[in-house]
Amino acid sequence: MADKSKILERLVDAYGDDELKRIFSPHRKSFESHEVAFLAETIYGRFLAEWARKESESMMLREKLDTFSQEHSESISLLFENEAQKYKLELLNEKLAQANSLAYKAGMADVSTDILHNVGNILNNIGVSIYVIEKNLKHTIRKSGLKEAGKLLGENLSDIQQFVSQDKRANPLMRYLSEVGEKVIGSQQEMLQHVQRISEKISNVTQVVNALHSYANRTEGVVDESRLTKIIDDALIISSATLNELSIEIEKHYPQKEVVALVQETKVLQSLTNIFANAAEAMRTVSPNQRRLSLFLTQNTQEGYARLSIQDSGVGITEEHLKQIFTHGFTTKDTGAGFGLHNCANYIKEMGGEIWARSDGPGKGATFVLQLPLSSVEDQVTF
Repeated sequence: MADKSKILERLVDAYGDDELKRIFSPHRKSFESHEVAFLAETIYGRFLAEWARKESESMMLREKLDTFSQEHSESISLLFENEAQKYKLELLNEKLAQANSLAYKAGMADVSTDILHNVGNILNNIGVSIYVIEKNLKHTIRKSGLKEAGKLLGENLSDIQQFVSQDKRANPLMRYLSEVGEKVIGSQQEMLQHVQRISEKISNVTQVVNALHSYANRTEGVVDESRLTKIIDDALIISSATLNELSIEIEKHYPQKEVVALVQETKVLQSLTNIFANAAEAMRTVSPNQRRLSLFLTQNTQEGYARLSIQDSGVGITEEHLKQIFTHGFTTKDTGAGFGLHNCANYIKEMGGEIWARSDGPGKGATFVLQLPLSSVEDQVTF
């Protein structure tokens, strides 16, 4: 009975009113059957009424939701589409940032590769010069016979006049000393030229290292007010071994007043070294006396940009190739990957600039033009 009392008590608390709670007081020990039936009927009726009420509210809520969905379906769809597009855009920006970082590192790796190649060429030239000097020194020591000649003269120093006039060995000795003197002088001049060449090459290596050192600690993505002539000259120094190897004449046409642009220096440096390397390769098959790289730097203060034109006298570019020249993966080289000029275009556009190429066709050279934003329009002078 105790368990039944507890059940009745819970039912009354859940569905009963004051009257039911008075009749079915928990203090009562027993209940008549008709009281229990009354309780069950009352509670069941109230349960059905509550269920009907909640079902009605649920139906009304569904109807309101359906009406709202019909009236605002387009807005809801746009909301979800916008959120989806926003998420996709965030992913795309993240991927682009990763790609730019990788491209930057790949570009710096290309610059490092060019530097190692150029320094390797310089060291190779130094090695050749050292070999020639070493060979000349060994030849002079081994073949000259100066020791024997000196010994013979030493033995006759006490009466040198008699030795020269009467000894039959004197004339051959004099001729030998004369010939050796000429050879030694000639060898010394040759070795001096190679020593000067070694000094020059060591200076080249130092210049390359110094040029690169100023860019080593640059932070990726940082835009600075930069002197364009310095970046151009540094790029020429880094590329000097290849340019000198092909005896390419460099013509620089800079304005009198320094041009200061708002750029990422390392990315401009990467772009220039890549373009210089391509220009050198394009002039490899051209006659040595016709190999020329001309640089024209100008600025437009009204429009707020600096323009660098890089003109080579190489094999030129076809009209078809000009349309694809900055496309990712496009290359005309057997060993090329097609990343260099594509990265150049991305770098320049990223800095708010432009880049384009032009050529009158095969055999007529090519010109690459870089247009970069000036740092301060007010302080610049147009030339």
